[in-house]
Amino acid sequence: AAALRAATTALAVQQAREPRKAAAGAAPYLRMFGLVAGGLAMATGAIAALDRLSAGADTFAARKLASARFYADHWLSQAPGLLHAATAGSAAIETIADEAL
Repeated sequence: AAALRAATTALAVQQAREPRKAAAGAAPYLRMFGLVAGGLAMATGAIAALDRLSAGADTFAARKLASARFYADHWLSQAPGLLHAATAGSAAIETIADEAL
């Protein structure tokens, strides 16, 4: 969430000053956004699963917790790594003319 917040702030500022550079970060930003949104959904499910587990044994809830952990470890953990590409990865296209893009 912190990486997404930083990327959103940086891209909003960059969009106002240098929209071409901001556009270069769109794809990694959207990937980051999707990963974090998925993490929120998984966390919400995990909280509900904890409530079910506290009420008694529940195989579905235990599996839901395992799924949330897997998502956090394997997918959500990628979000911070996209921060640079989303906010400062435009150097490769800066030498290309607008007409060529």
